[in-house]
Amino acid sequence: GFLLLGAGFAFKVAAVPFHMWTPDVYEGAPTPVTALMSAAVKSAAFVAMVRTLLFLGPSVTPEVVFAGLAGLAALTMVGGNLMALPQRNVKRMLAYSSIAHAGYLLLAVAALFVPASMAGNKDVGVMQASPLGPAAWLSADLYKGILFYLLAYTVTTLGSFGVLSAIERREDETRGSTWDLDRLSGLAQRKPGWAAAMALFMLSLGGIPPTVGFMGKLLIFRLWLHLRPGPGGR
Repeated sequence: GFLLLGAGFAFKVAAVPFHMWTPDVYEGAPTPVTALMSAAVKSAAFVAMVRTLLFLGPSVTPEVVFAGLAGLAALTMVGGNLMALPQRNVKRMLAYSSIAHAGYLLLAVAALFVPASMAGNKDVGVMQASPLGPAAWLSADLYKGILFYLLAYTVTTLGSFGVLSAIERREDETRGSTWDLDRLSGLAQRKPGWAAAMALFMLSLGGIPPTVGFMGKLLIFRLWLHLRPGPGGR
């Protein structure tokens, strides 16, 4: 039952190998609907996943939950980014970007269940940390990191699809709803404001400093540095 529930959540957040529906749906749906699915639905799915796993986690060995989430995170980060490289359709490319970002978020969710034995016997994971213990700050920072990343991802994704939707409405008579990368060629001359906004959103989704996307990734990886085995504290 726990595995089936995990598979259902992995499907909802488009984690590899449960991601196959995402590119086709993102490409085929109207752009405003795609924006809703990529941001609001995925954020809600992650919130539901965290709440459910924290409720059911004590009944399962933390090592099992941690290994499953960490494995999904690795596959999703690597697979999503590699599959995005050859894409010529902008909406399919953003779909694979959404998959990769799900991997980064899964990394933070996995950190909630890291066993103490895998972190130098430090009392760090949510399943081990006491509300008044020395690692209570880490549990709180993990929640903050997840929420901040969800906020950053939601804003940048809605912004990028918003630009695509605006271009689509503006050029509907000449180019329709087909979304090839060539359609963005010359956008800086046609609509410099939209081009600047799209560039900013893309830099943020790519995690380029000093954008909000970079800050979200920095928070997550900073927390993982504190989970590394070995002596030392905060």
